[in-house]
Amino acid sequence: MTRRALFLLLSLIVFAAAIAFLAYRPATITGVHASELAKSVADAAGGDRGSCQAAEGDTWLCTTVPTRPAHSATRRYRVTVHGHFGCWKGSAIRASGGHPISGCITIADYF
Repeated sequence: MTRRALFLLLSLIVFAAAIAFLAYRPATITGVHASELAKSVADAAGGDRGSCQAAEGDTWLCTTVPTRPAHSATRRYRVTVHGHFGCWKGSAIRASGGHPISGCITIADYF
């Protein structure tokens, strides 16, 4: 293999790795926004949809609506985002009945 071909191959591998990382953790570039965080939290809580509001610092207040509303109530979580990668941990707010959840915003949360 020539040096030029080796350089081209290495460049393609680095480019593909960068694209894969951004698809895996897009909040690294875009930041954390309410709509994507709400989808990620709802998915982790087993809900159909949700909403989030920024609170203080890296803390958000999120509400999830269950997939089957007849079987459970809406749940509220206090969610803390850690770092710039869009990963988060959530704890149920008092009597909403939810369990601790965690996750990361991925490219799927944007669609």
